[in-house]
Amino acid sequence: GVPKENVFDFLGTAQKAAVGGVTNLEVAVDGITNVINAYGTDVISAAEASDKMFIALKLGKTNFEQLSAAMFQVTPIASSLGVSFNDVMAATAALTAQGTPTSVAMTQMKAALGELTKEETRADVAFRKVANKSFKQFIAEGGNLQQALQLMEEGAKKSNIGLNDMFGSLEAGNMALALTGKGTDKFTESMQ
Repeated sequence: GVPKENVFDFLGTAQKAAVGGVTNLEVAVDGITNVINAYGTDVISAAEASDKMFIALKLGKTNFEQLSAAMFQVTPIASSLGVSFNDVMAATAALTAQGTPTSVAMTQMKAALGELTKEETRADVAFRKVANKSFKQFIAEGGNLQQALQLMEEGAKKSNIGLNDMFGSLEAGNMALALTGKGTDKFTESMQ
């Protein structure tokens, strides 16, 4: 996914990421190319991807190897929905800071995004009810993952149900719970 004319810049960025992330070049290249291949160089540069990964490392409890190994689970679905890599890394930082292992955080995000976008799932129906539009449309109109979860949290409170009850799977519900309520501040900090 790296254009030939940018290969040396890309490798320079990956080398800096490897040194800063206390890992090897192969792991850094793998992680950054996961992002570039999912989002495209027209959306995010290698330097931006690397910077956002470092912010997740700084604010969460993860490392470059864990991120590189697990991102494949969520970046394809996130990018296809228009969910920014910033949102993905902010959620990762907030989830891992609360003790969720990186691979589990990615599984939870994949499950939640899948449920939010597959028509007629519990999460899709709940989101459409509180937002009067689909999750994909909400994101396309400039919304982000945090705002979507906050809308769902408000809807759950109004309906006297748990936010996790708006999701069909335990993984997706756990992600939503961890990023709202007491987890809102950490998610907000990570988003900023």
